[in-house]
Amino acid sequence: MTISAPLPPGTGNIFADDFLTANMAQSFKAELARHITRKIDESNMTISEAAKLCDSPQADIKRIRKGDIGRFSVEEMAWVAKQFHLSVKISVSVPQSKAVKTKTERKFN
Repeated sequence: MTISAPLPPGTGNIFADDFLTANMAQSFKAELARHITRKIDESNMTISEAAKLCDSPQADIKRIRKGDIGRFSVEEMAWVAKQFHLSVKISVSVPQSKAVKTKTERKFN
């Protein structure tokens, strides 16, 4: 999944800089929820088994499966994805046309 938006100058820490707009964060969390749900389904896991794997309440797994993800942060969703052995990589870069090229990544695994 690619999220594109103009970026203001920052510190180099994509989470401290709060560059994600609410819509971008919601889109990214929805994509993570889709992959988590697919992994649960492919593994034939029950909600109870998935909750135990994540050490989370069953209600949270149900919310993720239904797409009710507003209460979760991007970091929380990435952590849940990691529990299902999904690799999450967030990459942000400034277009080549800029004089200074910067790239910041954070990988959860």
